[in-house]
Amino acid sequence: MKRCFILVICFCLLSANVSAFELTDASPDNSFVESLGRDVGADREYLKRLATSYSDRFVVTELQTADISCIDSFYSNLSEPLTISEIDAGRTEIFLDMVWNEKYKKHLNTFKVFGGFCGYTAEFEPIAYYKVYRDIMLVGGYVKYTKNYQNPDDAYWQYICSLEDLTKEVVPYETRIRMLEKVRSLSLFMDNDKSFKIFILKDGQIDSMWEGADSVG
Repeated sequence: MKRCFILVICFCLLSANVSAFELTDASPDNSFVESLGRDVGADREYLKRLATSYSDRFVVTELQTADISCIDSFYSNLSEPLTISEIDAGRTEIFLDMVWNEKYKKHLNTFKVFGGFCGYTAEFEPIAYYKVYRDIMLVGGYVKYTKNYQNPDDAYWQYICSLEDLTKEVVPYETRIRMLEKVRSLSLFMDNDKSFKIFILKDGQIDSMWEGADSVG
């Protein structure tokens, strides 16, 4: 059985390891945030209420900026094309267990399988930060997606070319049809994913992540 076919059958399997990147500070991209059409003030207030719910036990501090390099690393890794070892194994080497929303977790895994070869990237744009006690951080923001190919059919063809160039194998017709459906679905998800994302960081690493109630299904 060809590796490409194994990849499509097994892409929902998860595995884990996020590589380390240089520490960076982040500040929101106001033009992108404004383009979402969200009530940003309400999202900030939601995160504030969440953070201050711990204030009876811990000191809670609102920050103007924070080190979120672990989040940046996560989305950078998510946007990287699959490696030959991932294709051979039939599963991605990205840790998603900290994502609470199962639907969003599936979207992220699909993005990892198809995004890199399709010319798709994702990055996190924070809008608020709270420090709880000494080592816990709450960060809220949105995901900014970029497409080298606006037409998903063009992105799909780029995926096929990149995959065949890497594996030196021809993707079967039936598998190509399934891949095209996945890329179209992924492109639609990216266009509509405007939900508020909340990360809990502990000791500089992602502990958990979830979406607001208006998440994309």
